[in-house]
Amino acid sequence: MKLKKIFSPSNILFLIILSIAIYTQIPAITNNINQEGIELPGLNLELAVEEGSVQFPPKSKAIAFFWSTSCPPCKLEMARYKESIDNGKIPEESFFAINPYESKETIEKFLKKNPHPFVFIKDKKLANFLNVQATPTTVLIENGKVHTMKTGLSVIGIWSAESFFKD
Repeated sequence: MKLKKIFSPSNILFLIILSIAIYTQIPAITNNINQEGIELPGLNLELAVEEGSVQFPPKSKAIAFFWSTSCPPCKLEMARYKESIDNGKIPEESFFAINPYESKETIEKFLKKNPHPFVFIKDKKLANFLNVQATPTTVLIENGKVHTMKTGLSVIGIWSAESFFKD
């Protein structure tokens, strides 16, 4: 009787969907692991909202957060990072929100409705160099090198980022 409940159609469907989700994430996970420890090239990245550019990576610790306006998990992560910045756990000038996929107009429209205290970048160079495959992707950077790189929502991601700046 219990075996029927374990092998119910809904449980089997759940396992199939879970397996597909895990399988589709393997390339991003592998890529992220391969990027850890690499030195980033000095790049001049175009700002998304203001005119101008910014030299990247900064000499100190930083977070590069790859996002898009159509990504609900990105919006959730951005809200969590905003709260950490507002609480002084992450330095505002160390957080770079990078949207390599959408136009300046799309980004500006989003930011009018959802203001955030981040440095917004609209540039593909860093995403291409790191082979970013999905959003949200968070890259912790220390002394010009990739410390860690993670894709997707993370229950402990915000804690990791806050701990990264405590040292």
